[in-house]
Amino acid sequence: MEYIQVDNFVVKLRAYPNKEQREKIDTILHGLRVAYNVTAYEIANSNKSLSKQDKKDESVRWPNFSACMKKEWIDYLRANYPVVNDVPATSLASSVYGVFADAKKSWENFHPEIIGKQKIRHGKPCFYRDGSPVWERTEKPVKLPCGKWKPIYYSGKKPRASFTVQTMQSGFEFPEDSKSAYISVTGLGKVKCRGWRYDLRFGDKPECTFLEFYGKQKKAFGVTVSKDNCGDYWLVVKLQTVWLPDKTKKKKKVPIGVDVGIKDIAITSEGQKYENKHFARSMKRRKRRLNRKVSRRQGWANIKFREAHKKDKELQPSKGYERSKLKLAKLERKIARCRENYNHNVTLDIVQSASFIGIESLNVKGMMANHHLAYALNDAAMSDVLSKLKYKSEWRHIPIKEIGQWKPSSKTCSICGYKRKNLSLSVREWTCPECGSHHDRDINAAINIRNFALK
Repeated sequence: MEYIQVDNFVVKLRAYPNKEQREKIDTILHGLRVAYNVTAYEIANSNKSLSKQDKKDESVRWPNFSACMKKEWIDYLRANYPVVNDVPATSLASSVYGVFADAKKSWENFHPEIIGKQKIRHGKPCFYRDGSPVWERTEKPVKLPCGKWKPIYYSGKKPRASFTVQTMQSGFEFPEDSKSAYISVTGLGKVKCRGWRYDLRFGDKPECTFLEFYGKQKKAFGVTVSKDNCGDYWLVVKLQTVWLPDKTKKKKKVPIGVDVGIKDIAITSEGQKYENKHFARSMKRRKRRLNRKVSRRQGWANIKFREAHKKDKELQPSKGYERSKLKLAKLERKIARCRENYNHNVTLDIVQSASFIGIESLNVKGMMANHHLAYALNDAAMSDVLSKLKYKSEWRHIPIKEIGQWKPSSKTCSICGYKRKNLSLSVREWTCPECGSHHDRDINAAINIRNFALK
């Protein structure tokens, strides 16, 4: 069997923590939420210990994220907020995957709101129905000083869902008579999980296992613990270099151009079309029924409950609301899993028969602004297909080239090069007036994408 060398490979495992471990994970996530919100609030309000003075203007202060990771600030948080004491130190102070590193990324990727591309408004966008202007986000991120940066905080609706710690090689156990694996996580102990990739190869020898390869090395691995909307727990182990078995069928490899769309999720220059299964649309009626059920229950989706909660803060959602909300979350997860599995099969079939791949860059954000196509575009997940094509071709060392989104791939005749002036979306087939060739719109676009990419 042939193997592919893959760098930065991740293995996602389903975790089965016991009751104490589940409570501990929830406490850690709550502690991270508190630490992030407090730190972001203090930076936005120009806290002197978490900011530095501008060299030119003394009245301007800039965030100092390195100070957030120092012992003085972490001790302050643990002294004033007891829930932070349960959070592992690496999840706070790490400059790579700590919670304060996320705050730095949020500051670096901040998009202020603009109107008419003239006046800048800092804060959350406001939308009005009375005819007043609508604020839009800028295309490029802007780094702003402390007083003008408006961070996005974690809340009950958008909680913190993961944290990352380091685990040594000795923390992994793989019993011979069991499909389960046990991984030691800081603050949790040994967590039972399933789904380990036993087909992976480590080192030069095919029989070399994970424990044998890293047995003599003092190697630390990043382990991310997460909780999804369905209440299930997951562990993601980050591996630097592995050899992945290549089970693809051997086919004749040719240069291929790939065009993505809504009717067909992917069209190749060889004439192969992959149907869009419309997983969300097929479940739309059931999802609408569950949404109505959730909105009728006593919970946050009910307007009457939200108004009553303003008067009585101790009012909690009913158990029926929690059950209906869980059913809705499981349905959404099922749709996402079906779509991802299908996209994996489609991209694998394309990659295993390609010696070169040409794709088209897409402005998905701009396309989603068309509300007539937004639902269909979201259901198709075209950007997910392109991203899978990119990393799978890189694994197999297949060159992949991306052409500009304004290239006239659909309007150009792939035989003679004639460029048509107007071509609406409703026209699926057309005939070239120069050479008389009859074209399928999508296949012709895929051929032109391949030709443009090869040039």
